[in-house]
Amino acid sequence: MGAMTAAHPGRARPRAGSWRGAVATLTAVAALVVLLLAGASSARAAEPPAAPRDYAQPTTFDALNLSWKGGAGNSGSSGDGLVWGGSYFLQAYLLMFEATGDRRYLSTFVAQADRILAGRDSERGRRDWRARSLPAWSVGDPYTVGAVALADATGVPVLELSSALPAAGKARVAVGAGTAPGTFRLTVWNPSRVYRRQPTDVLDDLTMDPASPDYAPARIAAAFPDSKLQLTARDLRAPGLAGGDPAPGQRRLTALRYVFPVHTGQLTYPLARFARIVRTTPGLRDDPGYAATADRYVEAARAAVAVHDEDWRETPSGEGFYVTPKGAPVRYDGVELPFNQVLSLGRTMIELAVLTGDERYADRVRKIARWFKADLRLNAAGAYEWSYAWTRGRFFTGWTAEDGVSRYLPSHPGTRVAEDVEHGHIDVGFAVLAFEELGTASGFTDADMRAFAATFVRKIITTDARGVPTVFDRVDGSGAKGRRANIPAAWLPLSDWDRAISDHLYADFNRRQPAATTPEVVLGAAYLAKHARRGRGGTPVAPRGHTSGGAGGAASSLSR
Repeated sequence: MGAMTAAHPGRARPRAGSWRGAVATLTAVAALVVLLLAGASSARAAEPPAAPRDYAQPTTFDALNLSWKGGAGNSGSSGDGLVWGGSYFLQAYLLMFEATGDRRYLSTFVAQADRILAGRDSERGRRDWRARSLPAWSVGDPYTVGAVALADATGVPVLELSSALPAAGKARVAVGAGTAPGTFRLTVWNPSRVYRRQPTDVLDDLTMDPASPDYAPARIAAAFPDSKLQLTARDLRAPGLAGGDPAPGQRRLTALRYVFPVHTGQLTYPLARFARIVRTTPGLRDDPGYAATADRYVEAARAAVAVHDEDWRETPSGEGFYVTPKGAPVRYDGVELPFNQVLSLGRTMIELAVLTGDERYADRVRKIARWFKADLRLNAAGAYEWSYAWTRGRFFTGWTAEDGVSRYLPSHPGTRVAEDVEHGHIDVGFAVLAFEELGTASGFTDADMRAFAATFVRKIITTDARGVPTVFDRVDGSGAKGRRANIPAAWLPLSDWDRAISDHLYADFNRRQPAATTPEVVLGAAYLAKHARRGRGGTPVAPRGHTSGGAGGAASSLSR
């Protein structure tokens, strides 16, 4: 044990003077590490950089799809991930099948579509704001109004408080004593992370006495224009029945559930499109498995579209659109839907009109097309411009509290912005599909398609501060640059009328090399892969200066 210390058993005691040897050893080791690191750095520098990916190649799509949360369109079973994620993956798999003829894309589609269908309210036992369990997909927070019923000290509900602010389902309300005797105070705030600060509304000295100038529903209504949380209130007491002030305490608002027509359209359009591909592609239409799946998807699409029949409206001139009924738990209840939300459902009805021969679908498509086209404006550049909302509707013009238009948004100055590129792809997608399937009977002509193409080429395409090509945010050439860089690939169907669209999009994706950070990148790659392998009439073609690396497989009769 002579070489060991009592204080540190098992640790060798260095001999006197050995520190010099230790220092020399450490110095040598450090020098060796430096040499090794330098060598590794040189080796890395000598390695050739990773070859840029060609975004028209199916292999690029496959890599992007796989890198997105494990692949197979894994975008959640409800809410935003389902609608604006899962639906994009469904569309992408169909585009890839049309580009390559590879059935594995259809197999992936079916697995994802069945998972989405299993998420319908009717399958999950979920109920909407009217306590109905429908064959569609309702959503709540952050899309819908949040509400809470406040009860008095005896437990009788006396006051409903609601907020139309996004993420209202996370808002909270505290009831306390008012400053004045016999009154109460409401403090409402929303701690959601979508806000940089927690917006808070405080209303003091309230009462439930309708004869008082401090009657809570009236005070809240008067404060609405300045309300940070867009608060509204409703007296829940039956006429003639007593009920005191809300009892002190804290409650959380609950987001009410609603089936948005645009969500129905986004999810049913690829289902109906799949059915059309199966029924028009040799080898698929005779396959019992695919045929049965196609039939099932058609019925699912029809049932989901029918959910919105009660909200269909027509003008005396034969235009048609959908509305959000007054009292629905939506910020803009009581008014007509914006263009993209109607046209999304319209795309499904185009497919159903062809699949079923049901004239009701074709009639509605024609009326929707008439409604949309009447609002298009041809500018001096020969390009179409249009607004996010119908310019003859309340959504665009606005309303006051005296108009009695909306329950949850008593007044609104109007939404007069131009359509944005992200929602605009749904608009032009409807127009192109309607023109292809119904011809001029749709109300659209070849000249209309050229004007839509001019919108992209002459108004949307621009350059950034470095002179690098990018896109404006809105269809009239306004808004930020490059904020919606990936979804413009969904405008590629218009490249049949102007090849500058495909030239720009291929060059842009191949220059930026975007990773699969959003579903729009994966969908964009699918559009690029399909359109690199086809031209008008299905002839494979690549944009100028692009090599597609091989023609695609069998193109179905649905390909343009």
